Amino acid sequence: VIGSNGSLGAIFIPSLNEFWTSRWVGNLIHRWTKTGSLIEQFSIDGVTRALNFAYDGTNLYASQIDSKIIKIINPLTKTAIGEITATFQVTYITYDPNADNSNGGFWIGDFTTNPTLISRNGTVLRTLPYSSLCSRVNTGIAFDHYSPSGPYLWFSSQSPNQKLIQVKLSTGLPTGVEHDLSTDVGTGVNNLASGGIFISTGIVNGKATIGGMLQGYPNNLYGYQLFDLVPNITVGYPNGGEKLKVGSQSDIIWSSGLIDKVKIEYSINNGIDWLLVADNLTASSGKYTWVVPNNLSTNCKVR
Repeated sequence: VIGSNGSLGAIFIPSLNEFWTSRWVGNLIHRWTKTGSLIEQFSIDGVTRALNFAYDGTNLYASQIDSKIIKIINPLTKTAIGEITATFQVTYITYDPNADNSNGGFWIGDFTTNPTLISRNGTVLRTLPYSSLCSRVNTGIAFDHYSPSGPYLWFSSQSPNQKLIQVKLSTGLPTGVEHDLSTDVGTGVNNLASGGIFISTGIVNGKATIGGMLQGYPNNLYGYQLFDLVPNITVGYPNGGEKLKVGSQSDIIWSSGLIDKVKIEYSINNGIDWLLVADNLTASSGKYTWVVPNNLSTNCKVR
């Protein structure tokens, strides 16, 4: 990757089928093809020395050096379109689609602060204790809902070695799964330093990839296979025990992978017969607002 030590951020943008990396030393952003060819280098007005990126499927979110301001970037126009103000200086950032009742939010932090979940408007929703992570001087973070029994957070740790460390999101504790970057992608790189990380599909067909930037001479943009993907869908709400009032509006919430469209049905006889709620919905939306019909039953299911 172009330049000496100082390229820290990295993200893959599936809609563009390309990588973006940030060079905080020179206030530059670089676009790369999947095969590693440089497309262009550029700067964005209003974005100062970007450190890390997050992607929510539409926009990029960039942390900036020595700043509480997270810039919102339209990757199609390469322009800043808004900002989120955190309560502390932000080094790393990742998008969590499940946060804030599936409205989405961001895990953020500085090198040695508690990882903090914020809403899209900056409200603090949750924190994890830095002391429990077994990950020191963190430069990157990535949300993982692909690996079994997740979701997880992965941290890019600087000390004592440049490692990727997996943390169970429900407990905030490390799982024991980690990888030392210096043993492979760091071989032959001088003055190693950890960088930003991301998790994405679309880089290799049928695979989820965890990747990032390893700083040094030269900087290395890397990727590892995280998980083999299979089509999947899980109903998050309602999923058992809820009571829905006839005529009220209720959100049916789901998470899915490798699925383009979904059909929603409900049953009032414990799954013997099914009635249509909606069809041909975009799977990635993850939510459908339903008016509860006047079919009283204590044996209802939604699929």
